[in-house]
Amino acid sequence: MTQDYAKKSKTPAQPERGSSGWRLFVTGFLSGVLVTILLGSWWLNPDTDSAGDPAAASSNSSGQRTEPLDLEFFEIFPSIEVPKGEGYGTADDGNSAAYHWIIQAGSFREPELADQRRGELILLGMDATVKSVQIDGTSWHRVEAGPFENSLLRNRAQDKLAEAGIESKPIRIKADADSD
Repeated sequence: MTQDYAKKSKTPAQPERGSSGWRLFVTGFLSGVLVTILLGSWWLNPDTDSAGDPAAASSNSSGQRTEPLDLEFFEIFPSIEVPKGEGYGTADDGNSAAYHWIIQAGSFREPELADQRRGELILLGMDATVKSVQIDGTSWHRVEAGPFENSLLRNRAQDKLAEAGIESKPIRIKADADSD
């Protein structure tokens, strides 16, 4: 049989790809969201059998209960008294002009260590001094930065020391006490 090429034959209709593609995408996306939510909830809370029981939640994996923490520090702390040198005060008499702040950046028995810390403070751009005090017959060398006239300047200096990894302690002193 011969074929007439002048007449075009009808080809079977092809399905539209646009609508089925979007359906497939949305179905896959929603399935992925559902799986992510289920895995996330399982991962964040793997102990589902003891979720409603606080006693079971406080026990460890071997079934033994953990002992409560012994917080003896809070009972000992109020009885500890920190010795203070001359000129250091904590009382507020209402006259804030009579007081200002310094920051103690260390207290050392060896003067060389105190001078080294003083050098670190100077490199940070702070005014630093070393004061020697006698406490219970022992000579201590305190490294102090300041004085600071207000709490804003004191807080900025403490932040700078914290960034450098130097522990510090703010101390409020009488304005005339630092003229030793």
